[in-house]
Amino acid sequence: MVCLKYKEKNIVCVKKSILFSLFYALAISFIILVMDKAYSLSNPFFPFELTKKEFLYKIFLLVLIISIIPTKKVRLIAYLTILSSSLFQFVHYEYFGKNIGPIEFYLFITNIDETFETLNNMLHVFVMPMLIVGSAFVLIYSIDTKLSNKLFKFKYALHVLLAALLLISVKVFYITNIQSAKVTHTNTTLLYPLTNRHSARNFFVSLDYYLFGILPKQLFNQKPSFPVLKQPKLIHTDLNRTVILIIGESLRYDFFSLNDNKLTPKLQLLQEKEKIHFKKVYSGGTMTHISVSVLINRLKFPGTQIQIR
Repeated sequence: MVCLKYKEKNIVCVKKSILFSLFYALAISFIILVMDKAYSLSNPFFPFELTKKEFLYKIFLLVLIISIIPTKKVRLIAYLTILSSSLFQFVHYEYFGKNIGPIEFYLFITNIDETFETLNNMLHVFVMPMLIVGSAFVLIYSIDTKLSNKLFKFKYALHVLLAALLLISVKVFYITNIQSAKVTHTNTTLLYPLTNRHSARNFFVSLDYYLFGILPKQLFNQKPSFPVLKQPKLIHTDLNRTVILIIGESLRYDFFSLNDNKLTPKLQLLQEKEKIHFKKVYSGGTMTHISVSVLINRLKFPGTQIQIR
């Protein structure tokens, strides 16, 4: 917005630009909010419980800071980062039905081949998330293009945003590496995803915890907080039995005929001849080597990543 040199008109011009920035931030915040709501309608497992505080003090405030960044390209990169974070959460929910946890970034890096092999066989889960996030970006881009020249600009806005992110990261590092023996309940909200948060912020929280809470411990070989259990000893010599452990690779219980699914007819036939007892349980992890490790180890405590690995 071009302002005249006269003091009175300059003040009026600044006021108008601030009003445009507030309207701009409100409109884009609403789009980001509706994005989560739209996905929750397509996936009943995705919770939409955002509070007014989450909207006003987190989403709206963040978009308002982005709105006063002078460079359009930087603003769009910021929005793409937010939308990409939501996209990853939506895709994760499509398959696993849960938020991305901090340790899953470690699993992604160490099992990248398995990750892409799995994703290659489930490309359909990207359709709805891509449609929702893509539509949101088109709307945001249109609003930014129309109002860009009317917004209030502050040349250090990006510095303020980066400083705020750095402050959060430093606090996460302090809580997890220095104050880890006495982490309060309030501080744990900075480390784990919550149902009343926006999808993008939950992604950031988990990523922040991994980068500044888990990764430093791995790099410096810090000892685990909880003891690793010893290997169990054989307490009897009766070996006249066979135990067969069957792992269904990326196969949920609802795909078996024991759960009224006809995809495994031989298992169904076996069930008719001889009664098979089964029950459904939650997997201990989203990757095979984690879920199997949890299954065959006696993990009494949380945080036993050393024993799992």
